[in-house]
Amino acid sequence: MITAFWSTKGGEGTSITAALAAEGASAAGPTTLVDLGNDQWHLFRGHHKHGFFPAGNTGGGATPGCRGVNDWARGGFSADAVDDIAEPVGRNLVLMGPGEGPLCEPEVDEMLPRLAEMGTVIVDAGTLDPWDLRPSPHQKVRRRLIEGADRSYLVVRPTYAALRRAARANVTAGLIPYAKAAVMVDDHPRLNGKQDVERAVGYDVAATVPYTPQIANAANEGRIASVAWTPTVQTLSSLVVDWPRRFTVGDSLMAMDWCDAITSDNRPLFIDGASWAIQNRWGDHTIDLETGDVETINPPFRWNLAPVAEAISHNTNPDEWRANLFYRIGDLRPAAEHVRDRDRAEPAAALEL
Repeated sequence: MITAFWSTKGGEGTSITAALAAEGASAAGPTTLVDLGNDQWHLFRGHHKHGFFPAGNTGGGATPGCRGVNDWARGGFSADAVDDIAEPVGRNLVLMGPGEGPLCEPEVDEMLPRLAEMGTVIVDAGTLDPWDLRPSPHQKVRRRLIEGADRSYLVVRPTYAALRRAARANVTAGLIPYAKAAVMVDDHPRLNGKQDVERAVGYDVAATVPYTPQIANAANEGRIASVAWTPTVQTLSSLVVDWPRRFTVGDSLMAMDWCDAITSDNRPLFIDGASWAIQNRWGDHTIDLETGDVETINPPFRWNLAPVAEAISHNTNPDEWRANLFYRIGDLRPAAEHVRDRDRAEPAAALEL
């Protein structure tokens, strides 16, 4: 599944939106982030396996000697070359930069099915200029990638200049028909809002990305993965991968005796946040609502959420509460009990992802 994020104006937040979506999608399995604008390595540089990208290799960036999708194309899209070009930037997440030299449209047509074979692929397609009546070869390549993607999202801020360019793309440039929906990046309250965006682009706003200090600082410091705990990442991931329903609100949530420290109104938020944290750290799992037991699937481990519920119940700040939950759950696994196959049993009220 290939998902493209793009904009019609620079500075709209496309790279950050694509990075957050990739970080969230990687919780579901191996994910590849293709960067055509050479900005992504700046966002992930603090999470590279060596702390920063090694000298001479910026994740397929513009530094001489770096390799990326352009080099992959000239090598005939060899499967063996992917490991040399893709840089690991997180658990289940690799980054492929643009590399050296231009990419042409026939190469894109050959590359699309190869990318589709790689599982979840997110493309940061950058900016397409709706005023360019004679698009450059690079613009044509970006447009072709957007056309060939399974899902396409226009990233836009609700400003007059951005909406004017989006409307131009819709009417004259023929770009918007390739979009599935819009993603609105909202850094502070404006006169224009969601309805104005939808009228300008002709599509629903599928998600709103609040440009919070946490996200801004993480992007600036090259540690975008440090905000994986935010609801924004969880929301954007659902645009890329089809998550099963995480839990159902019903009597089982209200009768969680092990979760007395969490009020009944906040229990759905707690279970949802806990499940998201477990999925990010440990993968597929079940949660037994009657006991609070968590059981991971591969490898099989079991532990209990009650200590986490008690610990975070004293913090009322929404952001700190969710971040604390995310990192406390990560600390539980080393002390977890290994579950042998002969001891495994299906929980009575389990939620399976």
